[in-house]
Amino acid sequence: MSENSLNSVYLLGAVHNNLPSRKLPKNGDVLNYFMFKHKILKKTVTECAAEIIDEVQEIWSDMNTPLIKHQHALKKMEMLFTEWRNLDKSRLKKHSEFHLLKIKKFTDKLNELFDVRLKKDISHDSCPEKLFSLVRRSKGRLTPIPDDVEDESFPLEPIENDIDENVLSQALSDTSISFEELSRSSSSSCSRASKRTISNFEDELPQSSHENKIDIMTPELSSALDRSNVSSRNAAYIVIAVAKSLGHDPNKINVSHRSIHRDRNKMRKMMATDIKNNNSAIQNLVLHWDGKLLSDCGGTQKVDRLPIVLSGLNYEQLLAVPKLNSGTGFNQAHSIVAELKRWDIVN
Repeated sequence: MSENSLNSVYLLGAVHNNLPSRKLPKNGDVLNYFMFKHKILKKTVTECAAEIIDEVQEIWSDMNTPLIKHQHALKKMEMLFTEWRNLDKSRLKKHSEFHLLKIKKFTDKLNELFDVRLKKDISHDSCPEKLFSLVRRSKGRLTPIPDDVEDESFPLEPIENDIDENVLSQALSDTSISFEELSRSSSSSCSRASKRTISNFEDELPQSSHENKIDIMTPELSSALDRSNVSSRNAAYIVIAVAKSLGHDPNKINVSHRSIHRDRNKMRKMMATDIKNNNSAIQNLVLHWDGKLLSDCGGTQKVDRLPIVLSGLNYEQLLAVPKLNSGTGFNQAHSIVAELKRWDIVN
């Protein structure tokens, strides 16, 4: 294999033996340097990725911003190499239109920034730093890194390609920095004391009215859902379908499965309280119990159960069906007294 073929890589061209020292590296720079270590220095994929990520994170550390974890950056590097390797394997085959589109997409990706910074950190940046970060992340943007983002100025003029207008407009709208301040930022300090344009209409924005949603849970509906063994998640689908069929707007009804679950618990407690209160209003009651051998809930083994029923004039209520260690008279009497105390009907 000739030296030229070793120094030239498919879709990348000539390999480089280092990364840009004063620029944030793009995907193409990182992959090109990866090929130098992998093909020229004969290192493994893991070794190449680990060494390059260390250098990339060292460059990004000058930005004084949190970075993603080392293993996540390694995975990003290996995925970039895998994507190139898949295209390289099929380069001698007859290319379809879809394959050519994949090549075009990959070459465009090579011009994007190899970003190892935490995505959520953008919202915590100060205004000038956020603008600087968003502009640098646009395609074709490769600007020298300032020695100190907070104390030194940084250039905003495009070096290789034009700045993405959408990214720039978004940054300006988010940070409320005027174009005059943007032009002065290249020669003035970028500290937090920089001047900003503040909208005079901040207090005049219309306040969105919050409309309370309708709670549809009732004791009857809760009992019907419990009797039919419908979960709270499935109940949300049923409520939405019924509301639509009756001509109601589901957006105005509280159909969250968590809300339905909480309301069902409230209805159960309320119904249990009502049942206990109704017992105290009846003067003459008869207590019934009868030991039964029933299947255990956790298996097929038979256990002693004691159904306890309270009855009166136009009234009947099952108090409990406690599980007994043995069906002796003492155990039955102890369980009956405990249930009567729990229902507050001892006297």
